[in-house]
Amino acid sequence: MARPKHQIPSLFTGGELAAATSISARNIQFLRDKRLGPFARKIQPGGMYGEDTLAELAMISGCMAAGYPLSLSASLVDAFLSENPNHTSARFCSVDKFDHTVSLSGESWFHRHTLLRESHELTSPHDQDGTLIIADREYVLTHSKGKPKIPMLTSDGVDPYGPQPLGRMLDLVRGADTRFFPFAEEFVGWSRDADGQQILSVATVEAEIAFQRAAKDAIALVTVNLSLAIRRAFDAVYLIRKAKGGPLWAEDSA
Repeated sequence: MARPKHQIPSLFTGGELAAATSISARNIQFLRDKRLGPFARKIQPGGMYGEDTLAELAMISGCMAAGYPLSLSASLVDAFLSENPNHTSARFCSVDKFDHTVSLSGESWFHRHTLLRESHELTSPHDQDGTLIIADREYVLTHSKGKPKIPMLTSDGVDPYGPQPLGRMLDLVRGADTRFFPFAEEFVGWSRDADGQQILSVATVEAEIAFQRAAKDAIALVTVNLSLAIRRAFDAVYLIRKAKGGPLWAEDSA
């Protein structure tokens, strides 16, 4: 039997979320119940979910693929999005050239993705992909695969082209619960220079340098490409819908 058409293709069923991200329906329900991940902000009514929900779950799934538990992965992604508010479902990087709009005609990021999915750009890493770097199971930083065209605005001693601190993962009890502590909450402090201008404290700058040194000197270094995880999830939904048959877009049956 042909699959019913999606009047708004950028909305997804719970089954599509689970299949595209490899996060079980049970774990998605856990996130809903605990108001974690994308469900901490809003829940799409009517049993359907938006592109940002799929994107955030895909990023959480990427962290889980690196071996981190569900709740910790959700905390890592939440911190990343807090520091990178423009990194949403639209983050296709070098192919990210369209306005993010949703309409009945299907002009959404998921629709644009289907138009571009034959390109190797979608399924391969890009230099500007948002990436987590986790050093020695403690220090978490953000970086991109390539050298940024514009250096970050940093204090003296901090590499403006290097990875930027996001936070630390710490075991509260040995071998037990691991929690994530955002860098901004644990280390960031302010002072004033000789002219009275507010600047980052010396302790904060030293912490930034320590994070970058930890990433450089790590015994074990884990990277999670969050942007690629989103693109792979969008691609998975496309393949799921094509396999079911029926019109993919509302206008296909017009």
